[in-house]
Amino acid sequence: MDTIVDRYFPVLDALTEEIEGIEERIFAGQSTRVQIEELYSLKRKLMILDHANVPLLEVAGKLHGGRVPPICSGLHDMVATAIAVNLSLITLQENEVTKRLAAYAGLVAVPTMVAGVYGMNFANMPGLQWAYGYHASLAAMVLIDVYLIFRFKKAKWM
Repeated sequence: MDTIVDRYFPVLDALTEEIEGIEERIFAGQSTRVQIEELYSLKRKLMILDHANVPLLEVAGKLHGGRVPPICSGLHDMVATAIAVNLSLITLQENEVTKRLAAYAGLVAVPTMVAGVYGMNFANMPGLQWAYGYHASLAAMVLIDVYLIFRFKKAKWM
């Protein structure tokens, strides 16, 4: 029995190294679908190890002071934490993309609004009879967009 229980420890060490490798890749910015699949594969391996471990819990507890089950539960916690961190990092990346898209939408919205107002073809609209009205409205659109670009870059949205 002692030999059987001792053979669990290299397996547990290998699983721990695998988790640590995946965590390093996640924190290195390589958060991809592959890491998620590896984490769930690791979770399945831990469940198989738990199913094999359950019949030996009582005997292993007497021989090794209950050391095998806590290590397995610690690995479960590490995998769950790695999954949560990976999903959090993905959410942060998505938020960055959303900010950029909102900034680009704002840049397009301003000229669209100005052009929409002046494109209504009313006879008594201010600035329509002015010789520089067209140039002034274009300049206003460009200046507002330049200002928005400056603000978005300052806020690190672009």
